Amino acid sequence: MVSGKNLCTVLYAKNDIRMEERAMPVPKPNQLLIRVHTVGICGSDVHYWTHGAIGSFVVRQPMVLGHETSGTVAAMGSEVKGFKVGRFIRNLFFLKWCVLIRCKILLDELVGHSQEIFL
Repeated sequence: MVSGKNLCTVLYAKNDIRMEERAMPVPKPNQLLIRVHTVGICGSDVHYWTHGAIGSFVVRQPMVLGHETSGTVAAMGSEVKGFKVGRFIRNLFFLKWCVLIRCKILLDELVGHSQEIFL
């Protein structure tokens, strides 16, 4: 099992971004834990940072930014099928408190197809 600290970019409010170390999350039975190698900052992250909101969604509690990533599977819950620790993935997912809650996993080009997981 993966242990230790996880470095996160956390938005607290408009123009209030902090880098924080948090405990490494433990995946639930239907979750993957991804060891992130790269992460992009997209337009939605910039809007949250500069405006504190996108449309009707207003940042009211700390929110982890960065949902366009690539990395490897670090750990898997007991109910996850079709993946193995160490597998490279590129993904678009939404984070809450550094825990993966919904993930569309785009398998590398060698596999040639996508797989969706709703966690």
